[in-house]
Amino acid sequence: MGYDKPAWRLDPRRPHKIGRIRFVKRQDCCSERLLGAPIRIGNSDHYTMSKLCATVQDISEESYCYYGIEGRYIAIVIPGRSEYLSLCEVEVFGVSLVDDAPYASVSCSSTRQYYLCLQLS
Repeated sequence: MGYDKPAWRLDPRRPHKIGRIRFVKRQDCCSERLLGAPIRIGNSDHYTMSKLCATVQDISEESYCYYGIEGRYIAIVIPGRSEYLSLCEVEVFGVSLVDDAPYASVSCSSTRQYYLCLQLS
């Protein structure tokens, strides 16, 4: 048994023009769980209000969302299935849309389920 609508969400705390999202799936098992998962970017903290950037169609791919979609929140959600969302690494590349101060950051954190490294400038 997993979670209802398992999701991963990132809030870089300011709007960005997202150039690319790259994630590494588990190699030992379960990467097929990502099939059909929509990747959304937007300014609402609720993923259904965000623009669809891509849908995972091929689990051998690592990078998605090359369209320069603008937004503050990035979400990967598996709606309609009760299971776990497993990611090994996520990298989000984009440019800040806020001119109030230069912003460049590399912020990494880890949990039991994924390792995240965010690079936004």
